[in-house]
Amino acid sequence: VEHWVARCQASGEVQSAQSGGWWVKAAVDAGCRQADTVIFATADRDLATAAMDWQRGKASRSGQVWLHLSGVSHPDCLAVPGGAEDLGSAHPLAAIPDPLARAPGPLGLPAVQEAIAPLQGAFFALAGNEVALGRADALARCLGGRPAHVGLAERATYHAAAAVVANDLVGLMAVGETLATAAGLAPALTGAGPLT
Repeated sequence: VEHWVARCQASGEVQSAQSGGWWVKAAVDAGCRQADTVIFATADRDLATAAMDWQRGKASRSGQVWLHLSGVSHPDCLAVPGGAEDLGSAHPLAAIPDPLARAPGPLGLPAVQEAIAPLQGAFFALAGNEVALGRADALARCLGGRPAHVGLAERATYHAAAAVVANDLVGLMAVGETLATAAGLAPALTGAGPLT
């Protein structure tokens, strides 16, 4: 199985590299057509642009499955003319470091392995059509995750829950502040520091 990590770098400082079956590419090109599964790991606002860039780079082909990692965006945000038909998402409930930000010299497997380590045991919220769901499920399990389908109507609520959980005490303090404000007691929270 070949895994592909594609990343565009305007500066050209990141070179293409392969190690242990992982491919890291500095830019989208026709060589990326070999990928069976394409994962768009970018900010939600940039997903449609990333899909268009993939298509413009002649990297799409029939049979590819495109997944994004957003917990709230609809899979169809990746729909572009001539792009993949099987679209989905696999949102890991985990903090993942950027494997390319700390790679010392040539890019290779150790940085990628370090980046995916937090996915062991992580919950993955899946969405998409049947083919994309199957691929996302297999990917999550391959990475040691615990996949579950989250319906499109429930994704916003799931994402809100994930945001509160991910922020731990910061999120709880924000919720507490909102509740205290609603009760007319917001100044009382200035003394909540010792609780943290």
